[in-house]
Amino acid sequence: MARYSFKKTERLTGKKNIEQLFLTGNHFKIKPFKILWQIVDKENVSSGSRLLISVPKKVHKLSVDRNLIKRRIRESYRINKEPFINFLSENNITVHWGVIYLSAEILPYKLIETQMILTLQQIIKATETNNSESN
Repeated sequence: MARYSFKKTERLTGKKNIEQLFLTGNHFKIKPFKILWQIVDKENVSSGSRLLISVPKKVHKLSVDRNLIKRRIRESYRINKEPFINFLSENNITVHWGVIYLSAEILPYKLIETQMILTLQQIIKATETNNSESN
């Protein structure tokens, strides 16, 4: 049964965690996103994925627009996260990652969803290569 939820435990919170992600995390771009990701020590957190979503105020002045974009990103992650979460739990990996929305336009949900699927696949590939290098 698919778990279509996005609980508070799946959100990246805490100044320390967010600073750590921005300072030492890896990054790549898939338009309209900039993705920051980092494999985290298992001892410090529960397994799985913790996500941070950011829409800069400089680009989107109105909070209504920022909230709409964040809702679309959250929804696209929530619906398409199952294979990603399964991969992480099978390989006993915890990932902190952030999505920064870079586009000046408010893109339609379908496009955001397609890019989110590509993002999740890219993180899986990156963690696979990172995991094989560390073993």
